[in-house]
Amino acid sequence: MPVVFPWADFRTTKEAIKLHVGLNHACYLPEFVTVTEGKTHDVTMGRTLDFPKGSIIAIDKGYNDYGWYNQLNDKGIFFVTRLKTNAKYRVIAHHPVLKNKGLSCDQTIEFTGA
Repeated sequence: MPVVFPWADFRTTKEAIKLHVGLNHACYLPEFVTVTEGKTHDVTMGRTLDFPKGSIIAIDKGYNDYGWYNQLNDKGIFFVTRLKTNAKYRVIAHHPVLKNKGLSCDQTIEFTGA
């Protein structure tokens, strides 16, 4: 098999890349695309990006970084994630959801743990 991305070592038998894409919600077009090795964690790349105020970021729960979440909040940047089961928080507000769309809840929370 030919090597397509020799700089993107992932395992001994293959390469891998990740595309990190910023979508402009006003026109649904990408504003930026960054290509990294497959081993690069999403949160590592996210910390390097300068998101404009009002941005909404979707973050996988495997990359929890409460310090970064606080920085995002302080800059007026919203984020959506699933919490780990041991997260310490309190619910500030409950928002209505369409259960028939597969949503279980929408809450504004405040982290109370370290």
